[in-house]
Amino acid sequence: MDIKVIPNDGDRISIFTSTGALLFDGGQAATLSFDSRGELDAQSAYATDPTQRTVGTITLTQVGLP
Repeated sequence: MDIKVIPNDGDRISIFTSTGALLFDGGQAATLSFDSRGELDAQSAYATDPTQRTVGTITLTQVGLP
């Protein structure tokens, strides 16, 4: 994951992904989670519907969002 670190006032930093998602902001961190789906094979595929997906997915919950 490419990141960008930005210094803030008072010796704090903010960290963003290269697409602008906030990962860390002066003491509050985002959460990355992974829902494993077992072993991959030739038929494994991603789907936007979680009930149809046969590969794991990384999810980002941004700072300050539920």
